[in-house]
Amino acid sequence: MSKVLNVSNGDYRVRVQPSGNIILDTQSTNGKILIIGNLDVQGQLTYLESTNTQIKDNILQLNVGQTGNGISSANNYISGIEIERGNYSPAQLVFSEQVSHYNPVTSSEVSGTFIMRTADGILSGLQAASISNSGTTDFVFDMQNSTYVLRVANANGGYENNIHDDNDLINRKYLYNYVAASNGVATVDRIYFPTTGGIGGATSSIEAFGSSIVFQISQTTKALITTSGLTVNNINLYQDTITDIGSNNLILTSTNNNVEVDAVLNLQDQTSTPTYTSGKTMIYSSNTQGPGRTGIFFTNSQASHTADELISRTRALALSILL
Repeated sequence: MSKVLNVSNGDYRVRVQPSGNIILDTQSTNGKILIIGNLDVQGQLTYLESTNTQIKDNILQLNVGQTGNGISSANNYISGIEIERGNYSPAQLVFSEQVSHYNPVTSSEVSGTFIMRTADGILSGLQAASISNSGTTDFVFDMQNSTYVLRVANANGGYENNIHDDNDLINRKYLYNYVAASNGVATVDRIYFPTTGGIGGATSSIEAFGSSIVFQISQTTKALITTSGLTVNNINLYQDTITDIGSNNLILTSTNNNVEVDAVLNLQDQTSTPTYTSGKTMIYSSNTQGPGRTGIFFTNSQASHTADELISRTRALALSILL
């Protein structure tokens, strides 16, 4: 039969001898002690021996009553949860005011970071199916200004051999194998510089298209390879022909002031007399021979701007006898 102790006025206190115990005994592990109202435990340690602990609160509050900016030095600037591991150092999930991280929103380092570690200060690992960010910023790995790198470990068969999807992150080994594939031939459609800012911000680039390869310097096309040959500025090379496609003359020059032709020079017959250019001697051939019987003509300032014909040896010998 239930009994009710009703105290209608004032508090009710149960007191035992100093350091004594107060035991609420239901005489069975299936019994229940119900407290209606708030429970305020004042002491150094709250110890629960229950096999399963169920808590209805959706947020557990730690370090309650903290004032000022952040977790205080009295608590070593940290607060969190510790898990006993027998003879091993306890596992901890703590928030530390003394560890900073990069904030992509403000593009700056901010203090206050969650740490997974053991009580002896050794960082612990984390196993998860995925990690997501807020969806409003970049996902950043803060390397803390160190010389260390991101690395993949324990990949079956070599991580580089498991990269198949377009969104798979590549590593150095994959890139090395990719470039070294097919006897050093890499399948790429563009090379550009600088490498930051994308192709739109590149000052120099080589781009491959379905019917052309374009070379750009300072965002200006300097060379083009198409089915019509190689064009560099105004010079086009196609099969056996070099053509100046601009409005100026095609000029062959040399830094030692000599141009050597190691073959027979074929002069295409001209249908009209070329216009004299000051300071130059022009040599051309014509299908109409003159008195010199060579059909090779020249014009310069010594010819008084009138084209004259080079005379053959036979013709020169005959004329010398007549004269």
